[in-house]
Amino acid sequence: MPDTTDADTDVDAALADAKTMVETDAISHRQAEVYALCELHGIGRAETAVVLNLSPDTVESHLEAARRNVREARDLVDFLETTG
Repeated sequence: MPDTTDADTDVDAALADAKTMVETDAISHRQAEVYALCELHGIGRAETAVVLNLSPDTVESHLEAARRNVREARDLVDFLETTG
């Protein structure tokens, strides 16, 4: 039987990271949750869908939007660092 304690800890950590991302106004709350679970903590899309009670297609849409928004935010930071 798999140890759910580690999985629960990963989910809790990912959701804490998501809260931090939202506080920076870089991405929406739901995008942050999906991004943190999938990208930062390596939780699969199917499991993310179950954890967040979303369809897998919705998870994919949020992940794509989050990636785009994070990339744009990083590009802006890079630009500001090189000009400022």
